[in-house]
Amino acid sequence: MTTEPQTCPYCNALVPDSSGTTAGQRVPCPRCGEAFTLRQPQPRGSADLQTAPTNSPSLVGVDLDVDRRLRMRRTNRIVGAMVLGVMGFGAILSLTYALYSQPDRRAHDTRMPHKPRGPNLIEFPTTPPSTSPAALEALRWLPADSNVVVGVQVAELRQTDAGRDHLKHLSRIGKIDLNADLLQRWTGLKVEEVDHLVLGVKADDELLPRMVLVVRTLHPYNADAVRTALQAERLPDANGKTLYKCKPRDGGLAPVLWCADERTLVFGLLAKHLEAVPDKPALGLERLPAEVRALLENRLQSAGPAWAVGYAADWRKTAAAAFLTEKDAAVLAHVHGFAIQLQTEQPTTLLASVQCDNADAAQALEKRVLAAKPAPDADWKAAREGPWLTLQLRGDPSAFFKDLGK
Repeated sequence: MTTEPQTCPYCNALVPDSSGTTAGQRVPCPRCGEAFTLRQPQPRGSADLQTAPTNSPSLVGVDLDVDRRLRMRRTNRIVGAMVLGVMGFGAILSLTYALYSQPDRRAHDTRMPHKPRGPNLIEFPTTPPSTSPAALEALRWLPADSNVVVGVQVAELRQTDAGRDHLKHLSRIGKIDLNADLLQRWTGLKVEEVDHLVLGVKADDELLPRMVLVVRTLHPYNADAVRTALQAERLPDANGKTLYKCKPRDGGLAPVLWCADERTLVFGLLAKHLEAVPDKPALGLERLPAEVRALLENRLQSAGPAWAVGYAADWRKTAAAAFLTEKDAAVLAHVHGFAIQLQTEQPTTLLASVQCDNADAAQALEKRVLAAKPAPDADWKAAREGPWLTLQLRGDPSAFFKDLGK
């Protein structure tokens, strides 16, 4: 009967029996050096397998001094603990020094210029972010049948020098100069308080077109102060709206005021004009005519703070007919939609898109425009794409319109 060699529980190497060792004693493995406890040897019945002799070449030079090896392992643990202690002590010293020297290092940071990381970037002109005209809140208060809409984004005009110059002289209607001072006199609001305004016109009314002006403020306004500035007097309520008649202003206009909400003022030429104004703002632009909505969404850019759009099946049957010559009326008989936008950054750029019946009508309109004599310093271009005529004018737009009206 022979006994079965035992195996190392760490590396599974065979560890033969050695003289002087007994069950329960810890012995090192000849392969990995890990110490383990000897088990009681189990007898085996096969004579074909023999226990490896103790003088096997694989055991030559193997150190079976268990106590010495255990002392070496304890020594290694002590050395490792000392190394970790030294490292921890060094970390504590470094942290203490960093906290102590922080004021001096921060003082150096403020005096030393910061070096840019990575390659230098191209510097673009800083243009203030613009709101898309179709996203303006005042549009949601317009009557559903407004087919001409004019907008001025006052807060964005005030962000640039060129925009502030345009606010001083927006346009001129007859003897009335439309500017920031007139805006304050008509609305009772300072220019700094206004975010944007839109004018909705029902141009199909030939005698007196219905016009509704919606003014949105940057912050909630003082309604009493506005009514006092306009010398407004209370009128009978109309369709649940509390209306006020304002004192006549330049041009003999005496608008009617409705304070729609804490940031919205609505003006009309007549009290009945405000009857078509919704009691609550629409969720979007779905209330406006589809053609006007398409012009707002597709034909205007975000970089133009002053703009106008309009659509009519026949402009000769609108209030615009009073301003048309016979020649212009013949041309406009084939014109339906338009979108005009003013970009105030120098040089001032006027963009216009005009929708005609067909490509021939667009070509006839282009010839009419080419017949005008723009200002000498004006730079303008025209392009056609099917029924659409696109115009771009760089220079003084008022001089161009003056020549066009001749």
